[in-house]
Amino acid sequence: MNNFLLDKITNNPYRTLGVYVGCSAAEEHRNFSRIMAFAKVGQSYEVEMECEKGLSPIERSQQTATEAQQRLSLAPDRIKNALYWYSDGHSPWGEALNRAVRALVEGDYAEALLNYERLIYESELRSRFVSEVTHGLLDLSSGELEDILCEDLRSDEGFSAFMHSEGKKPGGVLIERIYGEQMPKVTQELVSDIKAQVFSKEVYFAISIFSEMTGRALRQAQLCRNIFGAESVTYQEFAVQLADAAYSRAHEIVFMIGDVAWNYPKTDYSLGKLYSKLPPRCINACMDLINRVDQITESFVEMLQLSTMSQRILYRAQKDYEVARGKVYVRDQKTIRKATTPFIIWRGSVIAIWLTAICYFLYLLL
Repeated sequence: MNNFLLDKITNNPYRTLGVYVGCSAAEEHRNFSRIMAFAKVGQSYEVEMECEKGLSPIERSQQTATEAQQRLSLAPDRIKNALYWYSDGHSPWGEALNRAVRALVEGDYAEALLNYERLIYESELRSRFVSEVTHGLLDLSSGELEDILCEDLRSDEGFSAFMHSEGKKPGGVLIERIYGEQMPKVTQELVSDIKAQVFSKEVYFAISIFSEMTGRALRQAQLCRNIFGAESVTYQEFAVQLADAAYSRAHEIVFMIGDVAWNYPKTDYSLGKLYSKLPPRCINACMDLINRVDQITESFVEMLQLSTMSQRILYRAQKDYEVARGKVYVRDQKTIRKATTPFIIWRGSVIAIWLTAICYFLYLLL
């Protein structure tokens, strides 16, 4: 997995120079000069920094020191790199930054987000952080600092895995923005999975896939609900699309079962025309499968926690499914026997004719 943020911490120019975020320009220049001087005599300048524990070792050479100095030459670049290194911890903004960076090293994205939120949205912390990092040359709004961090978070595969994992996520502007940007793609994928056509006509397989995909969608719905809230417009729009896809796929599966149970095109289903070549016990088994589809669909829609307005929006999709189900679902045993009797009689007649023919043939032989 490409851990973009851990790489930015490991190879941070502040670390290469052996200084903390927010140090003076004189301290940066002093360490740069020492690294260059040691390198000239073939030695490496060693800097003891407690915060380096757990990180991969780096080389402090003339080349790396020069590159580090260049990466910190412009005020915007200083901010971009300062977000991923430690301060001396003697200031409130430094404490928040240290907790965020330490959490990233440990893979605790939830803790990192909480502390970055403090650093970005608490105006006093943000202004002091930006001022001390750039030596008073730059002033950034919370939105500008947010843009920098969000761009890096989107590039980190570990953060992406965290966002799509199960479990509660911390609320806040950062996570809402990042997840909100991914919502259209996530929604499209989930709707496609729920409505996916199965190449096999095996009904049991289709129901199994339907159950699996709705279960996956519920996990994403839970994540979305934790971030935006169950009553939010963002979540309700997301949930409506999932529910609509579920009703659509359930509609199709019910007709698949109907095609197995009854011998009429689905456009002609009616209680007056039902006819089947299956015995009554097989028809009842097909009706049990329809009940299973019902259970999956109803449970899925219920667990989405749709608002009253969302339920009204879904009325047509729900009604279409119920109408489709009503065309093929029969539990009245008298109706089932009536539908299967013609075939049973026809099959019995065919068997009787064949038995008569065989007996007559044997009689002739004898």
